[in-house]
Amino acid sequence: MIADVEIQPVEDEEEVADVQTSRSYLVAECGHCNTTVMLFDVVGGRYRLVARGTSLTTAGSPWFDATLGVKQAIQQIGLATGRSFFDQQGSLIRPARSDGSGIDEFGLLISIGESQRIILAGLLDEISIASARKVIFPLFAHEVDCFSLSDMRNRPAQVMAILQHRPDIILLTGGTDGGADRRLMKLVQTIAIGIDLLDRSERPVVVFAGNAALRGKIDEILGEFTDVFRAENVRPEYEVESLDHATNLMTELVLAQNVSAVPGLPLLREWSSVDVRLSDHVFVGIGEYFAARTRGRILCLDLGSNHVTLALITSEETRFVVQPELGVGHGAAAFLNKEDLSLIKGWIGDEIDLDGIRDRIANKVSQPNIIPLNDLELRLELGMAQRAIQKALARAVEGLGLPSSGTIPEIELLLVRGRVLTGTPNLSKAILAIINGLEPGGIFRVIADDGAVLPAMGSLAGTDPKLVVEIIDSGVLDSWGWVIVPEGTSREGQIALEASMQVGSAEALKVDIMSGSLEVLPLEVNEVAEISLKPAASIDVGNGKGKSRTLRLKGGRLGIVIDARGRPLPEVKDFDKNQKLIQQSLREISA
Repeated sequence: MIADVEIQPVEDEEEVADVQTSRSYLVAECGHCNTTVMLFDVVGGRYRLVARGTSLTTAGSPWFDATLGVKQAIQQIGLATGRSFFDQQGSLIRPARSDGSGIDEFGLLISIGESQRIILAGLLDEISIASARKVIFPLFAHEVDCFSLSDMRNRPAQVMAILQHRPDIILLTGGTDGGADRRLMKLVQTIAIGIDLLDRSERPVVVFAGNAALRGKIDEILGEFTDVFRAENVRPEYEVESLDHATNLMTELVLAQNVSAVPGLPLLREWSSVDVRLSDHVFVGIGEYFAARTRGRILCLDLGSNHVTLALITSEETRFVVQPELGVGHGAAAFLNKEDLSLIKGWIGDEIDLDGIRDRIANKVSQPNIIPLNDLELRLELGMAQRAIQKALARAVEGLGLPSSGTIPEIELLLVRGRVLTGTPNLSKAILAIINGLEPGGIFRVIADDGAVLPAMGSLAGTDPKLVVEIIDSGVLDSWGWVIVPEGTSREGQIALEASMQVGSAEALKVDIMSGSLEVLPLEVNEVAEISLKPAASIDVGNGKGKSRTLRLKGGRLGIVIDARGRPLPEVKDFDKNQKLIQQSLREISA
């Protein structure tokens, strides 16, 4: 087992909080590959991230016990801080004792477990089924089949589909409140037959989110064979959609099923003094906090081993989608086809052929914890990252409320997490994978959660909001800088805009940004510069086509990235041409 521990430096500040009323927290996040535990406590009168321990996740072979990885990470924190967290029986000491041992609160976050198999059942594809799909967008789940009035299969075929898919959940919708029931009840009878033929240990639960007047009948027919849960009708009226209650109920069911199915998680749930949460959901929740602070549109990206989460958040609305079985570890199996391999090869050039790339990706699927050891392996991993983001965005168009083109509206902030992106030694290549994958527009700041702290903040926001504010403001996040994406295009080889960057009294840096190119202006972390942009007549940098604009921006580890390649990026079906474009972009952004 491998474990790392990191101790965060703390400042000697004048005490400004009542330490007697403060509480200490351990928050564990169990992912598909790694388990991270963080210790939060009051230092110098303010909450700080005191230490962080990381271990391999031990829910799978050869351990089959998630508690081992959590304990290993906690023990590393204990060795580094001199604190004891377990008693002689190996149980977590809670609350904290006067001698400094133990912890007041323990929280558990999970992004582990199998994607839940869901069958959607309802009446009209464009009404009840469409609403049902929106309910499962934010879940670590995937639709395996759909029964509706447009389904031409007969009853025996639908029953056979239930037996073949063995779903975990059947989400049943249909009918406005008080509406007709005959067609829906016929579907319920089919579902009852299918469930009855399954072994009791394999029977799915049913969530009914349709005509409220039918709840009694649904319970009577299906309750004999399985657990039936009631949610508010997702379409109480033809033109009215109500998703929140059904989404929350489905989230609880997915969470409960994952906790019960993963060895060791039931014990960790007993340790937890705050609600066990899904990592993706609390990450999006903390995105809502940033949206409120910035009063702008936030784009959240979480790229994991076996999932990709995308969220678009404003102060008025949150839309997010979880794409399971897609990622840069276990989920990289989605790339073992000629088209994806050829697109990923754009990052590799001619150094490896398609068979070699396939072999390396297959190795990553079987050993997701391996890390790149050279630049070629790093580019392969980031090529997979770009492709995972592209495929996730293509599947998330409806869930994010995007136009059919998949174009993301202008954003003010991009929040990024995922070790492949935030832990890379070459941030310029990481931002290229992100930009190519998402194709965002506008002028936006990029902040990375390189310490994996944001989900923990989301989980504690309801318990101790003061802690969240103080931790985030303490500098635990990694500022990469800014990305400027001019709107519009000009002919290749022409100047898209003239950029000038003035830092203090130093001589201004002046650069001509060519159409179709990328440029990086160096601006160190916390360094402030005045950026003057003078676009060509066909280019808009926020004030209208051809109109100049001056910005005052604070730097980051990347500086200021100007992407003048236009939107959308050229769709290149010629793999050789795609490879040339990516190699050009890699040279430009790494210069």
